[in-house]
Amino acid sequence: MNMRIWIEEGCIQCYWCQNLSPEVFVCGNQGTQIHPDLRVDQHASTNRVERSPLTVRARAALDLQFIQFVADGCPAKVIKLDPPPPQLAN
Repeated sequence: MNMRIWIEEGCIQCYWCQNLSPEVFVCGNQGTQIHPDLRVDQHASTNRVERSPLTVRARAALDLQFIQFVADGCPAKVIKLDPPPPQLAN
């Protein structure tokens, strides 16, 4: 399964995502980006255009439920995951 994370237009660079998940999100002069080490294409960008999937190693290492929590809490609602991680059973 290919998992993708990207940042839509409208990011306000509030550092919410980087503060909670610095291994995934990098805020800086170029805006908020998905860390290149996690991406198959190894590029540093919002991943909005490329939609590069996460590497197998990244998918195994990341808590995707937590990344979904970070995305859901984004004040600008611009963090997108495809596909969304499955919900945990109660």
